[in-house]
Amino acid sequence: MKVIHVPRRYVKEIWGGTESVIHNLVKFQKLLNIDSKVLTSMIFSKKKRELINGVEVHRFSYFYPWFGLKKDKKIAMDQKGGNLFSFSLLWALLTEKKLDLIHLHTQNRLGGIARFIAKLRKIPYVVSVHGGILNMPVYIKNSHQENY
Repeated sequence: MKVIHVPRRYVKEIWGGTESVIHNLVKFQKLLNIDSKVLTSMIFSKKKRELINGVEVHRFSYFYPWFGLKKDKKIAMDQKGGNLFSFSLLWALLTEKKLDLIHLHTQNRLGGIARFIAKLRKIPYVVSVHGGILNMPVYIKNSHQENY
């Protein structure tokens, strides 16, 4: 069995709850002979491929679909869960061989890409919701809303 995990980011320099969940899932999936890897964006990393604590990570270019987006706003969206898009990640999911399950650890556009590919390829997908705007302090929520 082959499982692809799709979070917004996966970097060891900014490790959070989502990364910990994925790390533990992949660790136990290996014990069950399930081949797992992470396909994600290049947020906070320039490395296209990397092995992090035994987890194979493939990163893809991304963008926010707004003209004239200033660098400080892009950085703010990277940090607080901006709604990104990636054509190259879409293509990678579409062409991945022998894929049995997509496990989403994100929603919005990136999650939509993965759901679209799962439906197109007629394979199941799972969505895990991790934190996000639902558990942010009010002052961060309010500033976050301005980024959409």
